[in-house]
Amino acid sequence: MICAVIGEPGVGKGALMTKFVYDCFVNEGQDIFDNCCNEIDELNISRRNKLSYPDKVPIFTDFKVTLPAGYQKEYTTYFTNGFYVGLSNSDLPVLFMPPHSRIFLTEVQRYYDSRKSSSLPDWVSRFYEMHRHFKYVIYLDLQRYSLLDLNIRDLAHKFILIDKPLKLVLDNDGLIKQCIWSCKEFSSVKDVDLYYETKAETFTNVEYSFDGNIFDLYDSYSNYDKFIPGENEDFSYLEHGGKSNGKFDYYDFSQPTNYRLNKNEKNRIIKH
Repeated sequence: MICAVIGEPGVGKGALMTKFVYDCFVNEGQDIFDNCCNEIDELNISRRNKLSYPDKVPIFTDFKVTLPAGYQKEYTTYFTNGFYVGLSNSDLPVLFMPPHSRIFLTEVQRYYDSRKSSSLPDWVSRFYEMHRHFKYVIYLDLQRYSLLDLNIRDLAHKFILIDKPLKLVLDNDGLIKQCIWSCKEFSSVKDVDLYYETKAETFTNVEYSFDGNIFDLYDSYSNYDKFIPGENEDFSYLEHGGKSNGKFDYYDFSQPTNYRLNKNEKNRIIKH
């Protein structure tokens, strides 16, 4: 099953994905783990080099999620990276995930941009076409429906459009006691297309909720450090209409030479 979660920045996509991770772990975790290990048993019968088993529920995310798992215990998801999700191939190594895994990828327009569909590797397309062979369940979130590669979009079984910004219900002390998402849910790509083309009511209104503070379970600012200048750098406070003194002319709005170079082009420039 492939589910696409759609929403503009700031409406709570990452939070809803975390809620789905939580539900998956709490409601299905033991079954997922048992089914995974049983299928690895079957695979190992014919193998000389035995495949390893997960040491916890095989839920893979490209953002860190940590859940309570009993008294003074925690469960943290396994890591994956969408650029390395696919079938075995000669182009790139892949991060193999065991059968029955649950896979959660965020902001997938960076991996599967529809504007670059012609260059999507076949080993990625085939992975999504064949994902049910390995009993995967995959959740993808993105900012706009149209940004998801058409090959993958057509294979999705469910689309969830976050209709309104995440609603936070506070207790008397001002602490978050509940999170609520108001969504439109579509059961096919045709229904989504028709909705965007004609605003036809091809959806079901659905409300998801989480009791507690969902932000306690994941780091919604995990890339915070990437915005901080290095030790030998500082914030820039340029005034309009000034002149640059360094190597780059920041006041020149033409595209910089190095802005969209591939790796080989960058290497040529460095050598020269």
